[in-house]
Amino acid sequence: MAEPRVRLCIVVGISAIFATSCSPPDLAGPVRVHVDHPVALVDAPVSITLTGLRAATRVTIKASAMDCDATPYASQATFTSNVGGDLDLATAAAVSGAYSGVDGMGLIENLRPIVGGQTSFAFCVPETGFDVTLTVDVAGRDVAHATLTRLWSLPGVSERDLRPSAAGIYGDFLAPPTGVAVHPGILVFGGSEGGLSAHTEAASLASHGYPTLALAYFAEPGLPDTEQNIPLEYFVKALTWLAAQRGVDPHHLVVIGVSRGGEAALLLGAYYPNLVHAVIAETTSGTVLCGFDAEMRCDGPSWTLHGVALPYSTNFNDPSAATNPEQLIPVARIDGPILLNCGGQDLLIPSCLFGSAIEERLNAAHFPYPHQLLTYPDAGHLVNAGVPFDPIYIDGLGGTLEANELGVAAFWSEQLTFLAAVSK
Repeated sequence: MAEPRVRLCIVVGISAIFATSCSPPDLAGPVRVHVDHPVALVDAPVSITLTGLRAATRVTIKASAMDCDATPYASQATFTSNVGGDLDLATAAAVSGAYSGVDGMGLIENLRPIVGGQTSFAFCVPETGFDVTLTVDVAGRDVAHATLTRLWSLPGVSERDLRPSAAGIYGDFLAPPTGVAVHPGILVFGGSEGGLSAHTEAASLASHGYPTLALAYFAEPGLPDTEQNIPLEYFVKALTWLAAQRGVDPHHLVVIGVSRGGEAALLLGAYYPNLVHAVIAETTSGTVLCGFDAEMRCDGPSWTLHGVALPYSTNFNDPSAATNPEQLIPVARIDGPILLNCGGQDLLIPSCLFGSAIEERLNAAHFPYPHQLLTYPDAGHLVNAGVPFDPIYIDGLGGTLEANELGVAAFWSEQLTFLAAVSK
């Protein structure tokens, strides 16, 4: 691995004599930025501290980065140094700027595009990784800089592309470095955005040791154009392929589905309990909902099983409004633990109402495996956004960027704990 790329730029005065005997009144000495892990995975939190300030000095820290589309992002926040002249972002509250309160990763979580005034955006992580440059401003002067390198995956993680013409599925398989112990295999897929949207999550999971197949099920070449009449057997083909790969424990297969994909994850666990051994479903319904056509009309089934459309509801607002019991996903048939999440400010669907309804059905059936709904009251639908510290915000889905990113980071940690338990 290359040496950590940390650049320090210290402004202390015009001459060495000035720097040592007559430092500016708000600086006790050279200002330094300390980062515990200047090179780290994109999902890894880091510790950022400053030294060399005087007590109670107002400090603005600016962050900047470039995503895979060469879109510049930036954020900034202002803090006050402690009585010792130090500043630790893990304990210091931001008094103004991109976020409020204490959040050690707040500057990275709250990066936003700086051109075009976009209110909806998604930071695209380059597969080569990216740098976040920190600039420290005191009284209008730049007094220090540092650069953090954020890795898309660990060295040694390999990728294999699978396409319908050859494999019958559209996905990217991310494998941990060779020599890593056998782990559960993970199949992960997104929701109604379509396409191969779980690529970064797959890379991160592979970096944690889990062989992961990111799967698209519509809106890619060779796949349906819309989220209608998607055969569950398509996912089964992907799971069967995954189970046969080196490093995968075929007796511990996990499916992770997001939003509309959460329906598919729960359905796979319910109808293929011998193949699926744990389910993670994020901001999902627990009810089979209708599929949208190209004009975004709620018109027709989303899923089929053995060539037959699964009964569906058109009510996205009330989990008790299913007119046919067969519209409810039979979650109690799942043969393994279940982890759910929801956002209390979800404006796409009331995911917490739907999640609570799933929990009620599991409890009523005396479900024998661990199951949990993790609720993030201030977050919206994008608490399902996968990898933490990878900013995404879409108007109309609820929550703020700050609340969503805090929820994503918290759930990611819970998800890794869940997967570690499944591994045993």
